Amino acid sequence: MLYNSIEKWMVIILFLTAFYSFNELSHSSPSILYVGGHGEGNYSTIQSAINDASPGDIIFVFDDSSPYHENIIINKSIKLIGENKETTIIEGERGSTVTILSNWVYIENFTIRNNDETGITIHSSNNVIINNDIINCFIGLNFINSNHNLVTENLIKYNGVGMYFNSSCNNTLSFNIICQNGDWGGIYLFHSSYNNFTNNNIASNSEGMMLYSSNGNILYRNEIKNNRNSGIELIKSSKNKIYCNNVSFNGWGGILVDKSNENSINRNAIISNGWDGISIYSNSSNIFNNYIKSNKGNGISIRGNRNVVIGNKFEANNCSGLYLGCCKHNIIQNNTFINDGLFIYNSVKNKILNNIVNKLPLIYLENLTNVEIEGGGQVVVVGCKNITIKNCTINNVEVGVELCVSRDCKILYNDISECRKGVYLWFSYSNIIFHNFISNCKVGLYLDDSDKNIIEENVILSNALGIYIFSCSNLIKYNDFLRNVRHAFFSLRDIDLGRIQNIWIRNYWGRPYLFPKFIFGYCPLMSLPLVNVDWRPLLKPCTYSLYPIYPYLPSMCKKIIRRSFINSSPYFSSKSCNIS
Repeated sequence: MLYNSIEKWMVIILFLTAFYSFNELSHSSPSILYVGGHGEGNYSTIQSAINDASPGDIIFVFDDSSPYHENIIINKSIKLIGENKETTIIEGERGSTVTILSNWVYIENFTIRNNDETGITIHSSNNVIINNDIINCFIGLNFINSNHNLVTENLIKYNGVGMYFNSSCNNTLSFNIICQNGDWGGIYLFHSSYNNFTNNNIASNSEGMMLYSSNGNILYRNEIKNNRNSGIELIKSSKNKIYCNNVSFNGWGGILVDKSNENSINRNAIISNGWDGISIYSNSSNIFNNYIKSNKGNGISIRGNRNVVIGNKFEANNCSGLYLGCCKHNIIQNNTFINDGLFIYNSVKNKILNNIVNKLPLIYLENLTNVEIEGGGQVVVVGCKNITIKNCTINNVEVGVELCVSRDCKILYNDISECRKGVYLWFSYSNIIFHNFISNCKVGLYLDDSDKNIIEENVILSNALGIYIFSCSNLIKYNDFLRNVRHAFFSLRDIDLGRIQNIWIRNYWGRPYLFPKFIFGYCPLMSLPLVNVDWRPLLKPCTYSLYPIYPYLPSMCKKIIRRSFINSSPYFSSKSCNIS
């Protein structure tokens, strides 16, 4: 709090020093003109006082004649000061209530309200707007080709857009409250660059901040919260710096960067936004040392190239901590994931190094052959062949084990729990998933465009969906499906029609089946339900001897049984299960 106060007064003092130095040069003995009140010679309107003023004069406006119903044009370098912000009120009609045409104008202590168009329009530079309320206008503050202004300690509320910048640069906006503005949001920049937004509270607007074709702006230490859409949007805007802001509880997402390159997003708290914390549809952004928590989508979603993500902390985002989709040449390094993780979709040639998931290494392999992995907080394999992943205990991540465009890999003896997807295969074929314990996930196993895989002797327990297959020609045999909300579901791709379907052999389906077990699926192309069949399901779980009353045991016993199961038999040993 002390730091904020010192910083605020430093900004104001520096700007006002320049302002007063100019006034001393232009008008060494300013006059004071009074508007309203009962003094002899006082003006009845603000505009009449402006007309009679000389550059450098002060116009003081009493509140006892308020509200003043007029549209004011300021074409001289003057100071316009109200007696009291709450009670010195100007209500204009159409157009702009206050239009500033001259440089070096100072306005303080007014409420400017109720205009269907604009509260204050600035066509000039080096002006100061301080401690005013601008309320219930279509545009609160409108900057048109206006540079080097200071706007500080104002309340800008209930407008269509709080501040609108058109081709306006090098302005400083600090310690303003910009809230509950409507259709266009709190702050909108159009072709406006090198502005500095510091310590503003931008809350409960339709949009927090929108930058369009605006470069080199600085957003520092702002509170950007509870806006209905995004907190910050950058569209075709490059080389902006967004750092040390709190971007939280916004309806759509925290920060959106679209067609905007070389932006820096550093040391922000990005928490509990309605979708992604940060969405990047652009190239060459630097995203360093942010705290990204509890967003309802991904923590960071990247669909661009050559971005750098270093030193961030991800925690408990609803989807993945970091999503890479259809992108390449990104650097992901030294990040920490807590109950979170990485998800890769159709992305290659990224450098993913030294990241930690739940205090264990995030293991990422790309274009490697004949590697064995044992242990790790998450495993992601891209474009690899003959990789063995075994003896990992993985929980509370987006995907426990992910294979992308990989073949002839083995996933063995792993304990995977409480993930969004336990094991996920994308365009991966001829892999073996054997003797894993997959529990309490939203989807235990997910095969997406992945054919000819073998899924054998796994325990698939208490998942929302045990296995989902959007592929064909897979072999699913001798697995135990226990207490899943739905054990299995499949869909057919267009290319699957007429091909060999998935084969289900002797799985246990949560209870004894004396007759064949039907596995229902769907074909989107024909909009028809489909059926696969496990013709001879097991009457008892394959691993029954290890946990005859597993669902009813306390958690400590479950962990012991789980370890016993994972270590119980070598790969492809003879069956010890009770086959009826």
